[in-house]
Amino acid sequence: MRYWTIKILLIVGILPFGLSAQPIEEGENLTIEVTVVGIDKLKGDIRIALYNEEGNFPSESDIDDFRVESIKEATHKVKFNVASKGKYAIAVLHDVSKNGGMDFNIVGYPKEPYGFSNNPGIWYRKPTFTECAFDVSQNTSIKVELN
Repeated sequence: MRYWTIKILLIVGILPFGLSAQPIEEGENLTIEVTVVGIDKLKGDIRIALYNEEGNFPSESDIDDFRVESIKEATHKVKFNVASKGKYAIAVLHDVSKNGGMDFNIVGYPKEPYGFSNNPGIWYRKPTFTECAFDVSQNTSIKVELN
């Protein structure tokens, strides 16, 4: 009897401290489907980053999820699973050279196609998270046009 009493006390005592399953919040396991359009060259990789906080958007340090896939068609679809509702933003790079990053010309302008969620018309600076953010409260589909 004492063995079961200790076991029950341990279980009841440990569960409130995080070793139990977390309660499922409304909106968990949502899907964001990203459709990238405007792919001119059917070579290289498409690099898609998902962000869920402003941080240093769009930097590599604040990425929530990331995909690298080979280009096969002029339109490319990728799905991200997210754990909760909220604001998210997408950054896309068509890495034509397959060198793992953006190529720039001599004056620092991007040589490879890129795009962001909400397709902000930005040319001389990187966009902000606020400009690219979209709400996710249910399964969501967005389209990103490459520049």
